[in-house]
Amino acid sequence: MVKRFWLLPLMVLLLAACGTSTSTNGGASGVSDQLSISTEGKTKGEGFIIKTEDHKVLVNDTFFTIDDKTHLVSIGDGGEKQLEFEDLEIGMKVDVYNSGIILTSFPAQGYADIFVVKKDEESLNYAKAFEAFLTSENRKNIVLMGEIEFDEDFIEFNFTDMDTNDSFHASINVSEQTYSLNVLEQ
Repeated sequence: MVKRFWLLPLMVLLLAACGTSTSTNGGASGVSDQLSISTEGKTKGEGFIIKTEDHKVLVNDTFFTIDDKTHLVSIGDGGEKQLEFEDLEIGMKVDVYNSGIILTSFPAQGYADIFVVKKDEESLNYAKAFEAFLTSENRKNIVLMGEIEFDEDFIEFNFTDMDTNDSFHASINVSEQTYSLNVLEQ
């Protein structure tokens, strides 16, 4: 009987220590916002908004169609927030989920089932640096090629200027909002 008595307080103590944090704002618990719908079975793309037009958004090298069936939200700033197409801005860091079906035109074309604008501090810093790059370069018609590499201090990617057909490798210093360009051989 005495052995079982100490077991109950021990279990209560362990359960209390585990806790059930429900923070969704990236606060002290470190838990980030979560989407309200499942992304299971979807292909995820990560990148930046390059251009918006006629309910299509160019993210990296793909124009995604967004309509009233697209789950268009922001996360990272205290919970999922519903967005309108008009809320989208060039330079925003985004995640795009789709069925995996992409038309292989140039730029490619697909349908965005889920379109997520990232509003956490790190994503906002990446977006500010990328937007500073676009503004400084004054390039209005670029397509990012391949994967974008994100690390704490730099964003690296290749892009093609569709007006001149020149290709470059860009390395952006996120904290300083400076960049370097190297011409890629054709």
